[in-house]
Amino acid sequence: MTQQAAATRATTVLGAAAAESALEHARAVYNEGYPKRAHTLYRSLLTRLPPTASPAVRVRTLLGYSTTGYELHGDAGEALGLLHEAQSVARSAADDSLVVAVGGQLGLFYLRSGRAEEGIAEFDRAMAVAADADPYERCVILLNRGVARLERFAVDAARADFAAAAEVAAGSGDALREFMARHNLGYAEFVAGDLPKALRDMAEAARINPGGPQPMTMLDEARVLIDAGLTTEADHALARVASLFRRQGLTHDVAETVYARAQVALMERRWTDARRFARVARGTFRRRGNERWDQRAQLLELSARLGVLTDNRIDTEPANHARLRARRTELRQIAAQASALAVACAASGRTDSARTATLVSIEARAVGDQPPDMRSLRVPAAQAYDPLGTRLHIRRVRARLAWARGDARAAGRHVDAAAADLTDRRRRLASSDLRTAVAVHGVALAELDIERATRSGSASAVLRSVERWRALGAGVRQLQPPPDDRAAELAASLRATVRAQADLVDGGGTAGQRVQLSRRRADLEERLRALSWQAVGADDVASSISPVELTTAIADAGQVAAVWFVGAGRLWAVTIVPGRRPTQVLHPLGDVAAVHEAHARVRADLEVLGRELVPGAIRTVAAASLERGLGRLDSLLLDPLGLPSSAPMLVLPPTELTLLPWALLPSRRGTATTLASSATRWIRATAARPGPRRPHVSVLSGPA
Repeated sequence: MTQQAAATRATTVLGAAAAESALEHARAVYNEGYPKRAHTLYRSLLTRLPPTASPAVRVRTLLGYSTTGYELHGDAGEALGLLHEAQSVARSAADDSLVVAVGGQLGLFYLRSGRAEEGIAEFDRAMAVAADADPYERCVILLNRGVARLERFAVDAARADFAAAAEVAAGSGDALREFMARHNLGYAEFVAGDLPKALRDMAEAARINPGGPQPMTMLDEARVLIDAGLTTEADHALARVASLFRRQGLTHDVAETVYARAQVALMERRWTDARRFARVARGTFRRRGNERWDQRAQLLELSARLGVLTDNRIDTEPANHARLRARRTELRQIAAQASALAVACAASGRTDSARTATLVSIEARAVGDQPPDMRSLRVPAAQAYDPLGTRLHIRRVRARLAWARGDARAAGRHVDAAAADLTDRRRRLASSDLRTAVAVHGVALAELDIERATRSGSASAVLRSVERWRALGAGVRQLQPPPDDRAAELAASLRATVRAQADLVDGGGTAGQRVQLSRRRADLEERLRALSWQAVGADDVASSISPVELTTAIADAGQVAAVWFVGAGRLWAVTIVPGRRPTQVLHPLGDVAAVHEAHARVRADLEVLGRELVPGAIRTVAAASLERGLGRLDSLLLDPLGLPSSAPMLVLPPTELTLLPWALLPSRRGTATTLASSATRWIRATAARPGPRRPHVSVLSGPA
């Protein structure tokens, strides 16, 4: 018995039957997700065990007390001492089933403390004598060994463990462990890179979940959403998961969840949030002595610091020399710290973290123009198990390094390869949500590519870069019928709900009915979206068109075209005018903030004018304000381009200007104006649905 247990020993000693009953109660409380209560029960039981208590009861009480104590408090020394005491009792009893139980818990301890290899070794030793062990023990060991193997990217071995765990659980009627095993099989597909199958398998597993929300499986699902680029959905899920873990007192799991939120913030370029989340997670990992996760969080914090410096470009004008020097100093610090972290990770055998730290160090040097050893730097190679974000990070660093060395051709090859990676991922996805969201992984590289093209001054190079990334970001597909019975049933329920909402609008109804229908509609829409994420894509992602193809298409349509884009906080445009000598011209247009301000005013005026009950005097003021705003937008966006106002025009704006009322701008009134999100999509759509040879106009009027 531990010194602490002996010091607090209660006067009432339990009998053998009562001790076994108390043990089962404590285990049930823990399995239901209440580690705090279970820890208290195990502590009480440990102090009241009789000297004649069976080895099985003593061992399992020590194991429960160790596990819950480590989860709650992170005291690795105390936890390991309790486990070794349990191991000694099990060996003295010469009971293989107890040896298996202790080995499984030792393996879990090493896994949770960031020592996956030692954990696998303990799991292997336990399984070697587990042939006749309790099905529950075998199932748990297989589940945990599978998780440890996924940590080492041994996906096939992990699949085998999860499949075996599912079989053992099903054979013993353990529905909860079967659910967990089948869920983990889905997570293994995510690690293997098959996103739709991962979501599909996880959804199928959820159907056999016998209990309430399982925060650990919810955390896995959120990680899949992060990789998919669905950052908003992932962040909402993570906030809920963190709350559940906090309620259970699971500090390590809370920290893993906060770490995942830092990843989301990093992808969304919320640098301050990313640093804050990473710092909070790192503090917990460090207090618990978990070096592996501490290093991961430190790496994320360095990435956020680097993000700030690459996102906010600083002028090199004399007035900004002090800021430029400070920026270079911080970049050198980030490079040095990341390099030291890479060495520490490599020394601990954590090659994946070492590789990412090396990438951060090299990128900081390339961004900071630190030339002394630029040609000697070697970017780590991609691995087969790398997620999309890591592969694109490697491409981006290689491109930066090539540009820093003055090798624009090599940089272009790396950018092309990154675009090919994104295209390949999009081809395997059917959901428009996912096809659009996956582009978030390429935002940093897209901005870098467009910035370099803009610096070259070549309108053709800019067109190629802008269109490459816009074509990848376009996610809308042709409407298709529901792919299966579940989707058809949900779609039918949604249509009925929408009709019921319309009936309430026409015929009244209570506020409670309206709220209930709104909630049902939102739930059905969300379930349909999630179901669409599980579908496998078709090979229907077209490569982006070239500037020559765009010029030819515009000439065939009898139009001129302009492509607006934002680079380094400034607005630019490229005009394309076909003819005997087609011209492509790059135009700097100034600060994009002025356009956003004018656009916001125009939208506000249009909203006022769209209301029927607005008094005449206010309508007059709003109309005058609208005219001024439209004129201001015309002067900012179209006047500097020098295009003929009478020519039909193809407008290709950035996402933030898509809702701008282009046809209302003074220079475009009465002239055909076509709006498209991507030149590639416009050309493909035009080719797929050619217009009639003799078009005619129909005018429809609604009820007065």
